[in-house]
Amino acid sequence: MTGKKLSNVEVSRILANPDLVTELEPDRIKILVDSTVESLVGTPIIVNVNSSQPIFVVGDLHGNFDSLHKIFNTFQSQGAESCVFLGDYVDRGDMSVEVLNFLLVVRQRYGPNIVLLRGNHEDPEVNKVYGFATELEVKGFTGLQPSYERLFQVLPIACVVNSTVLCVHGGIPRGITKIGELAMIGPSLQSPAIIQALWNDPIESPEVPTFMDNPRGPGIFYFGEQAFRNFMRANGFSKMIRAHEWQPEGFRWFFEGDLLSIFSAENYNGRMNPIGVAIIRGSIIEPQAFE
Repeated sequence: MTGKKLSNVEVSRILANPDLVTELEPDRIKILVDSTVESLVGTPIIVNVNSSQPIFVVGDLHGNFDSLHKIFNTFQSQGAESCVFLGDYVDRGDMSVEVLNFLLVVRQRYGPNIVLLRGNHEDPEVNKVYGFATELEVKGFTGLQPSYERLFQVLPIACVVNSTVLCVHGGIPRGITKIGELAMIGPSLQSPAIIQALWNDPIESPEVPTFMDNPRGPGIFYFGEQAFRNFMRANGFSKMIRAHEWQPEGFRWFFEGDLLSIFSAENYNGRMNPIGVAIIRGSIIEPQAFE
């Protein structure tokens, strides 16, 4: 362990002016990433956040630094104490490095109150196809790739908020009854259950009460309302918040308002959409969309 971090002065300057994150030199970025990895080693893959104050939840960012800037301003103005990010920080956008680095700066300042979950794009194999690996090369940061890969490996998979709200990037895995079973499996992307937690999607169809193959790829599924209800009941959860799918209105409710899907990258991939986030107060979820 190096024990090195960015200085408090550096962190304060970047938080006051997020654009300064673009000026970080490779050696400072490596310190930022490696110190975050050190702080996360040993973190369980399912973390818990409990607070009487509002808790902010953010979906896919995909390298959209402008959206992250707006989200951070909104987070500060809402009086929230904690923020849970649901993954997919990188790929598809052209500022994935800046998005990820700014999030790590925020976490250095706020500590465990900032929860960074793993999404399906926090995966080196996916990064080779969808842009992050290329962005690192273009910006002269290829040497940082191993540090980012180590970071992805230690990110938790799910977060339980106030004992009642499950936050995860994708959805519930087939064959898993209790959320604790994921913890026993471990974080490896070789595990079908972990892959499904990052990739599965909800579907509202009377023809799909439980699970159905998903065109995203082999071993990935849609989960229907019966499967969702069974899982939530077995774990004592009342609501779920997930990301993973573009939403034209920024968010969408499923299953009679018990599952909220949010998407936080504004005007994603040439399509028009607002920034979608959620605020948790106790066990109450309030979606918000803004530009």
